[in-house]
Amino acid sequence: MDQKSTSSPRTGEKLDSLLSLYEERPIEDFSKDKLGFTDSVRVVSHVLQNIQPPLTFGIYGDWGTGRTSFMNLLKKDLSQNESFHLLFFDTW
Repeated sequence: MDQKSTSSPRTGEKLDSLLSLYEERPIEDFSKDKLGFTDSVRVVSHVLQNIQPPLTFGIYGDWGTGRTSFMNLLKKDLSQNESFHLLFFDTW
């Protein structure tokens, strides 16, 4: 099925514009944080930089709740500390 040329029978809108509502687009910059993660990211970043190891840290949530965006913002914040080494493991 060609998504660009297919229209919704009920509304006449292009199918690709309807599907874009569900497209995953994780953010990577604090200026685009519409989910309000900034304060939480800054707190977690501070804790991670000031706690004594060992430590295991995980993010849990349903699909579409912003886990990747949260981790992208955390990565950005932690990367400002040159002595902090980041390792991300994605099971997918």
